[in-house]
Amino acid sequence: MLHLWSLGIEEQFYILWPVIIFLIYRFRLNIIGSALFLFLISFFINIYSSESGSVSAFWLLQARAWELLIGAILADIDLNHRGRIQQYLTSRILNVFSILGILFVIIGIVVIKNTYFVPGYWALLPTVGAFFLIFSGPDAWINRWILSNKIVVYVGLISYPLYLWHWPLLYFSRILTNGTPSLEVRIATLGASFILACLSYFLIEKPVRKSGNKMVLAGLIFSLAIITCAGVVIFIRDGIPGRNPEADKISAASGEWEWPGGLTPHVVEDGKYYTAGGNGFQTLYFGDSNMEMYGARISTLVKENKGTDRGVIFVIRDGCPPIPDAREPGHAYCAGFISQFTKTAANPKVDTVVIGAAWFSYLYNGPFYVGAEKSLLSSNVGAVKAMNELHQLIATLVASHKRVYLVLNIPWGNFDPKHMIQRTLTGGFMFVKNPVPEAEFMVPFALIQSRLIDAATSAGARIINPVDTLCVNGLCPSVDRNGDPIYRDTMHLRPKFVKTQIQYLDITAISPH
Repeated sequence: MLHLWSLGIEEQFYILWPVIIFLIYRFRLNIIGSALFLFLISFFINIYSSESGSVSAFWLLQARAWELLIGAILADIDLNHRGRIQQYLTSRILNVFSILGILFVIIGIVVIKNTYFVPGYWALLPTVGAFFLIFSGPDAWINRWILSNKIVVYVGLISYPLYLWHWPLLYFSRILTNGTPSLEVRIATLGASFILACLSYFLIEKPVRKSGNKMVLAGLIFSLAIITCAGVVIFIRDGIPGRNPEADKISAASGEWEWPGGLTPHVVEDGKYYTAGGNGFQTLYFGDSNMEMYGARISTLVKENKGTDRGVIFVIRDGCPPIPDAREPGHAYCAGFISQFTKTAANPKVDTVVIGAAWFSYLYNGPFYVGAEKSLLSSNVGAVKAMNELHQLIATLVASHKRVYLVLNIPWGNFDPKHMIQRTLTGGFMFVKNPVPEAEFMVPFALIQSRLIDAATSAGARIINPVDTLCVNGLCPSVDRNGDPIYRDTMHLRPKFVKTQIQYLDITAISPH
């Protein structure tokens, strides 16, 4: 229930804020000044966490409190300072604030994409927009004629139950359709959300709020306690026992990841790198999480290969393309990735380099661009420039007498284990484990694949194509011979399968020459 997370953030804030207000009054501090100070600290944590790629930026209170503190500042302005500043707030100025507010919100809806790292700076658009709209007051034109419309006001009244209903219904429709529902299904789901929200508001929310019966309050507290205890028990027991074994098997695959596994992390100025094996000649693995997924097998191989002092080094950044000059503001943590790699590759002990990534995600529709003109990698101009950069990188390595391998994309398709489970309307399970035709994903990506091969081979690199192993007779299975899922999600193989079945990188770790 992902959407309940934001309510949890709110409740944490509501618990702490009264205590902070008490301390502010106790020590005779300025409320706006104190709130602004906390706002800046929280916003800095948000920016730092977002740019470093940490999920804490999205999930934790310290990185999201600023969005609530801006409301606290507005509340104090309205309660204690509105009269003092009212003389400066002409109707024209208030109209400007309301127009700016609605524009910020609309721009946020249009501009912010799911590929951007949020909250970050992007969250300023809806947050400041809401601040301006509320600050402008009920007489501003936007507020008086649009936001005060009876339909809009009614949606506001049922907004809380609507928020609670819409997400589980949309997610359930996704489970039933085993993927993204059609537009018609999504519209019908939202319609059902509105109906259920109205019923919840009139039959539950209003009667409970207006009831003076103490038994109602006691019942709510008791129900909350039961739900909390059930949640704790389910968490401790790692799920609900006695579920369908096939569902348990698929669930285990979707949550499986081993990184850094048997690799030893090292912190340097430009980031981290990971090592395993001896101190002799080294194989350097360079890429994103699609290279990271091979780490468990590679580290095991070099440790078992006791007849040599060969070692391995991994320079990895999740979500960062191993292409020089490829960048995107929302992926600021990728800065220094290429320089860290070139410094590591300059080590004379590094005689083999293996480059791999989720190439399709960057070169097909990703947000990264290249060059001073900021040409998207997914555009023809950007793709050509990116391939030239990759070609030059490989050529430089080859000129330094290093053996270079380029690992192409793993198969792409509906391989996510979560999509293998379909619930029926009667509450049962259906399991879909159909293979994906190779042509289904290779046709749209054929040009990308061809460009990668040309850029690499013309510079002297050798090609490793996972599709040759993972697909048979034009079909790419989603499960192995035992019926266990091969993939962790759409873009990654699961570690268990890699460790036991994937051999196409073995030569790079054991005997690359």
